[in-house]
Amino acid sequence: MAETLAYSTVKLISRAVGSRDLEETYKAIRDELKTTAVELVHVSLELDQLGLFPKKYVIDLGDELKGLQLPESVLRHLVISHFYLYNVQFQIKQAVCSKLGISYERIQRFNPANKLLISAPQRSEN
Repeated sequence: MAETLAYSTVKLISRAVGSRDLEETYKAIRDELKTTAVELVHVSLELDQLGLFPKKYVIDLGDELKGLQLPESVLRHLVISHFYLYNVQFQIKQAVCSKLGISYERIQRFNPANKLLISAPQRSEN
């Protein structure tokens, strides 16, 4: 239940403040505050706004959150949700799932024909 509440709170904040015009402001806040909560909101903003899957950032954040059960779970849910909504290259999905400990079978069950949102062709941001 705590995971669902934390995930919902992160998504609520990122949707409320999400705007591509504020990207520099987000980065300034992230650099100044440097908390786990800010990092999770920031990754949610990047997943929702930028169009490119931030592979390196997600994997690095996953490494930082290792052993922190709640934030690590929220990050996994953010990634799974993004993979469900957007078409992301197989290699990116596989690498991120492997690093974050997400069962790839869970991701594979999603039928690409049922994607809710269509985005520009995905490139990995390294």
